[in-house]
Amino acid sequence: MKAALLLHGFATSIYDYYSIMPFLKKRYDAIFLEDLPGHGKDRDLDNFTVENVLNFVNKRFDEIKAEYEFVDVYGYSMGGVLATYLGVKKEVNRVILLAPANKYVNARIFATKIRKDLSINSSGEEVRKEVIKENGKIGIEIVKNDLLPRYNVKTISTFISLVRVCNESLKQTNVKTLLVRGDMDEFVPEKSSKFIQKYFLNFREEVIQDMGHLMLKSRNYRLILNKIRDFLDE
Repeated sequence: MKAALLLHGFATSIYDYYSIMPFLKKRYDAIFLEDLPGHGKDRDLDNFTVENVLNFVNKRFDEIKAEYEFVDVYGYSMGGVLATYLGVKKEVNRVILLAPANKYVNARIFATKIRKDLSINSSGEEVRKEVIKENGKIGIEIVKNDLLPRYNVKTISTFISLVRVCNESLKQTNVKTLLVRGDMDEFVPEKSSKFIQKYFLNFREEVIQDMGHLMLKSRNYRLILNKIRDFLDE
């Protein structure tokens, strides 16, 4: 019996995964997707603490592992950080990371966006301006409607502390790991992938062109499914 534990991002919710749920339900006997402490529709920001979040993911994994022989852990953005944490702490079958925020804030993205907006990438090939525009539009909507109204300096500080604690807990492991990221990620730099690869030795990285951080909300999310499918079928 095989199950999947899905961990969403900071300032988001279980809805992160809704685009790929039909695919995942065909692959697993059970899917476990719940809002992290301090997140979701009825969020209480006081519950978003490092201790609460780590206690939650540890407990949920242990409960699932007690019922299922194999448990894959999926993590998007902040959830990716938590997935790396579980990957070295628990008996995880496979780890699937989607734009994991073990390192964050890409200072070089502005130069990248300018180059892409001029319809030229590093290979000199034309790219579609509407894709770049869509990435930015979705990101602005999330920040404006979700992050800024509900999250303050304290919660952002908690996020930073959570990432630090998880990163400091990492150690080398041979668990099979897939990392999928977009080359236009506005928040997570390439160094996040390089950092994770130092610890996850059985590591596979897939980079999707012209895709931003909010990859699961992209109209091209099926490209992510293709990468996950190939990885699971290995």
